[in-house]
Amino acid sequence: EDYWTRNLWTLFRSRTFKRIAPSLLVNLAVSISIAVAFTFFPHFVPGVSGFAHQITGSFLALLITFRTDVGYKRFWEGRKIWGVVHKRCRSLARLLGSTSAHRHPEMVSRSFGLIKAFPYCLKQQLRSQRKLDEIESFLQEEELVAVERSDNMPLHVCMLISFTIRPLLLETKVPSDMQVWEQADFHVEELVRCVGNAEQIANTPVPLSYSRHTRRFLFLWTITLPLFLINACGPLPSIVAHLFICWALLGTEQVGHLIEDPFGYVVPRSRGPLATTTKKEYSENLPLHRFCVAIKKDVEEVQDIVAPGSVMQNYPLPQPQP
Repeated sequence: EDYWTRNLWTLFRSRTFKRIAPSLLVNLAVSISIAVAFTFFPHFVPGVSGFAHQITGSFLALLITFRTDVGYKRFWEGRKIWGVVHKRCRSLARLLGSTSAHRHPEMVSRSFGLIKAFPYCLKQQLRSQRKLDEIESFLQEEELVAVERSDNMPLHVCMLISFTIRPLLLETKVPSDMQVWEQADFHVEELVRCVGNAEQIANTPVPLSYSRHTRRFLFLWTITLPLFLINACGPLPSIVAHLFICWALLGTEQVGHLIEDPFGYVVPRSRGPLATTTKKEYSENLPLHRFCVAIKKDVEEVQDIVAPGSVMQNYPLPQPQP
């Protein structure tokens, strides 16, 4: 199917169009009203030269550009954070599996479960969720209870990983375990840093005063635009031109608003026309659930490789260094 054709067919079903539809309807009503008044009562419709819109249009373009740029930077920064999470989880699993699975099988098995649970906990922390069914298959019962009671789920999982690999630090008879612990602790520290960076984005929205001023400016600019277009284009062309300009400007501004929260936001949905409650859904900008599944699959692949009876048994095991 052609890419452009598919985009045109899905225009009215897009998330951006649905959010700007009320504003488009208001502007369309104003444009039609001015066109009708100009057609039947031309002396009562003031003629506007458009000079004010030409001057303020440049400032409006700068505001919308800055808003979209800020939103995209937040979106890309969030994607980089999850890239680091994926890399550190995969590297930590590979490190523990290749160096310690033969001597500390229980420790490595528990670590694998905690590593798989971490991205799900981070996703839920960023969305203020508590869905233990996503992680209950990875954790032991006491670990699940501890994570449920914690205020910061991903941070608590990192602490559990640190406690789980602590035998490597306390094993004085095998100096090589100390080196493994140092590398593993570095990966855990990077995961903790990712938690802080992600929370910084999630808890720091675009300044409300800037957002409101941009929307008020855009509303006044578009709502008065037909007074200029009616003299320049005529009644019917002015309606079409005004609707297209509003769609372009309002849609671009709305895109900046949508992507400023890369980890998802709450979308209240009514369960029926007479319902008094709403159902919360999370609109994803970044596919966090897909990221979590990808990390889980990578860790499970490492887990299968180092499992007893796997192909790993055909390779020489690392020997403790004196």
